[in-house]
Amino acid sequence: SHLIATGLKTVMKASVDRVRPNAARDGSEIGAGHGTDDSSRNAFPSGHAAGAVAVARAVGHDMPAVAVPAQLAAGVAGAGQVARGAHYATDVAAGAAIGWVAERLASWAFGTIERYGEQRATSAAEAETEAHPS
Repeated sequence: SHLIATGLKTVMKASVDRVRPNAARDGSEIGAGHGTDDSSRNAFPSGHAAGAVAVARAVGHDMPAVAVPAQLAAGVAGAGQVARGAHYATDVAAGAAIGWVAERLASWAFGTIERYGEQRATSAAEAETEAHPS
């Protein structure tokens, strides 16, 4: 899920130029992206929030007992980006949404692969039973 989140946020960062709060002189500056490598101009969306939410949701999906602490940690990571002036709250919210979508996509993909493997194993077992009845 983190890999998917990273890919999605990278595409978004290349599509939108937004000056970070700690680099903005007269308020938020936002515009069409030019794929800049200037880190002061690629605040949208928050990659930290995207990755943190994607990982927290994946961990929570596999280990429900730690879902709430993992999601709280992701929230703290996102809030920290706002507090240190690296992102606006909307950058973090967009990153969190990307993380959520990324985890859902990863969960769907792995679930599909798992179901396909189970179907193949069942079909092979049934074929073996038909070929060699006891």
